[in-house]
Amino acid sequence: MNRTIIYSSGVLAVLATSLVSCSESELEDFRQEGVSPVTVNAGSVAGEPVANNETIVVQWQVDLSGPAQKAFDIGVELNTDTVLALIAGGDLENTVALGGDDLVVPTHLKVPYGVESAVLEVQIGRTILERSFGKQVAFALRLMDPGKGNTIGKTTGLIVLNTADILTQEDLHYVSFENGGGGQLVVGNRQNYVVTSAGVQVPLNLSLSGSPSRSFSARAVLNSDTIAGLIDQGVLPANTIELPEDSYTLDTVAVMGGNETTAPLNLVIPWPTLEENVGSILTLAVDLVDPTRHVLHPENSRVIIVIDPLNVVESDVTADGTLSVSKDNNGGPGAGEGSPKVVDGNSDTKFLNEYSNDLWMKLEYAEPVIVRAYTLTSANDADTRDPKDWKLQGSNDGTTWTQLDSRSGETFSERFQTRRFDFDNSTAYKYYRIDITANNGSSLFQLAEWRLIRVP
Repeated sequence: MNRTIIYSSGVLAVLATSLVSCSESELEDFRQEGVSPVTVNAGSVAGEPVANNETIVVQWQVDLSGPAQKAFDIGVELNTDTVLALIAGGDLENTVALGGDDLVVPTHLKVPYGVESAVLEVQIGRTILERSFGKQVAFALRLMDPGKGNTIGKTTGLIVLNTADILTQEDLHYVSFENGGGGQLVVGNRQNYVVTSAGVQVPLNLSLSGSPSRSFSARAVLNSDTIAGLIDQGVLPANTIELPEDSYTLDTVAVMGGNETTAPLNLVIPWPTLEENVGSILTLAVDLVDPTRHVLHPENSRVIIVIDPLNVVESDVTADGTLSVSKDNNGGPGAGEGSPKVVDGNSDTKFLNEYSNDLWMKLEYAEPVIVRAYTLTSANDADTRDPKDWKLQGSNDGTTWTQLDSRSGETFSERFQTRRFDFDNSTAYKYYRIDITANNGSSLFQLAEWRLIRVP
């Protein structure tokens, strides 16, 4: 008796779906029953390493003794001991062993069905290659635990890379001091510092060469031995002293933002420190250390700050000059209100005389001095005696005069008021003269103080 089995369309659909949903591995098992396993061997680098701003990508090839009869995984691990042993034995010279912090190695390599080789992609951090530039870098990878019954032949692969084949000198991201790196940063005469209420701020700043990338930081530390050596060698004068530890503020960490090439790093020296050390040369040697990324410049990561307080601190040089006037008090210079009272440093005294518009006062110095500011202090009596219009001039022979400053319509809002006047000047003069071309209408002239200020 013949029997015909008829499946419904629903049952057929289930059977079809089951066949389609079989995994690739199951299909391989179905097709490849009884096939022989392959032997896996550690190979060499496949192609050229590819560098970007963050990493160096190396492709390591694994070879099979024949086409993979089944897709399978094989374990991979870093074998640093092998490289260290080769370096210690002299088999690898001028070589840096790469460790787990320097590169990213996948723990497994997937080998597809039918291939005779597979490639593992290893990422090496760019920083280690920059810091090892001019040398070789090496790492070893060990194969283990191949799946699907396959075996391992050559277990370990050694990868040796010449950094100069991957990077050039111009490719390196050097970390340096932006100001003064590699030499002396001379602070003074309005150069390399900013005046603040707290003192003098010296911007050293962090600098990065090359294309910027992710954020990183570096530390600033002192190098006192450098100062002592430079003094012994005569590079720095004998009156050089290192800034005492508690006499300044130094940023100890600078943080470079992502995609930035400079970062602030400042040294601040308070005014009292400078004023107390006039007559000495103040120095500080600072090194950059421990950048979290990139490489320190071999020279420009050190700076020696040199400060002569005389070239930074303002000083009143009035007393260093000899005063003369076009017309003195009727009682002479020795009178109670004679001309010397205008430079005696006491605002309770004053110089008084009969006024005419050709009145001048002059200070003569033994050596030329750069003056960039002066002060005038009003005296006790009627403000009609105060100077209103004047000119300040400088000369080196007492005959030819250069106008440095000119004022008109000036007033003093109260008695014993000191007013400061700044002007641009880069020339040292032996003579300074102020011509009082007008007062406020009185037949008398009075002034408590005239002071000259040396501003570096």
